[in-house]
Amino acid sequence: MSIDDDEAKPDERRSDDARSEAEESLPFDVELERLPTWVHVSSALVILVGVLVATHLVHMLVFLPFLVASSIGKRFASTAKHVVVEPSRLLLGEREIPRSDVLDAWADEDEVEPRAAVAFGEAVEVAVLHFANREQARRFSEALATDQRGTATHDATNDKHVLVVGHKPRPIDMLSSLRFVAIAAAFLGTGSTFGLFVLLFFALGAWNIVRAKQLVAKRTELEIRTILGVEVHPYGEIENVDVDAGIIQLKSGAELDIPRSTLRDATLASPLWLERARTRVLTRVRAQARR
Repeated sequence: MSIDDDEAKPDERRSDDARSEAEESLPFDVELERLPTWVHVSSALVILVGVLVATHLVHMLVFLPFLVASSIGKRFASTAKHVVVEPSRLLLGEREIPRSDVLDAWADEDEVEPRAAVAFGEAVEVAVLHFANREQARRFSEALATDQRGTATHDATNDKHVLVVGHKPRPIDMLSSLRFVAIAAAFLGTGSTFGLFVLLFFALGAWNIVRAKQLVAKRTELEIRTILGVEVHPYGEIENVDVDAGIIQLKSGAELDIPRSTLRDATLASPLWLERARTRVLTRVRAQARR
C-alpha cells in the first residue's frame, strides 16, 4: 500500500463521517401547525346539534360540550410530528410526499420561533413546521432544495421553481364559522332574536376566509389563489410591484392589493413572519416583471 493511499484514508473517513452526520441530522421532531381532527369534528357536531335544537328535537344545553370543545380546540394549533428528508421523499409524520412534488421550501429568519414552510402538490398545500432551533429549520429547507444528486431543484432554470406564501382555505376551514349559523338557527328556532347577533360572528369569520389569499410565483406567471378560484397574471402584464405596500400594478391600470392580513397560515392566523414571506415572494414577482 502506498503512502498516498494511507494519507487519503483519513480524508475519506472524514468525508464519510460528514455525510453520515448530515444524514443523521435530516430526521427532525417538529410541531406542525394544524388543528387536531377532533376540533373539526366538534365543530361539525355543533352544526348537527344546532339543526336538532332548531327542530325542537333536543334541548339547547346539548350544545354546551361540543361548543366548548370546538372553542378550546383552537388553542391546540399544532401537532407533534417526526419529519424525515430522504433522497426520494419527504416523510411528514405518517404522510409520504415525493420529492418531485415539493415546490418550495423556506426557512424563516426569526431567532425566537424557528420555523420553515414547505409547499407541495398540485393543490399547493403549505405545511408550517416549528423546529427546536433555527439551524434545524435551515438544514431542513436546504435539504429539500437539492435532489439526491446534490443538484439545486429550486433555481431559476427549473421549470418547477416556485415561491409560495399563504394558505388557501379548504372547505373544512369553513366549519368553524358555520358553527355560528347553527347556533343562530337554534336561537331563532326557539324564538330568540339573539340569533341575529350570533350571525355577525359568522359574517366576520366567513369574510376572513373569503378574502384569504395564497400567492404562487412561478417562472412565468403569478397565481393568486382564493377559496373562490385562481387568478393568473403573466409577468408581462405587470407594470410595477410595491413590495413594502403589497401592491401590484398591472399595465392595464388595475391594481392588485396584497395586504399581509389576507395571507394566512394553516390555522388562518396572520403572524408577523408572513411579512417576510410576502416580501420574499413579491420581490421575486418584481424581478421577473422587469425582465
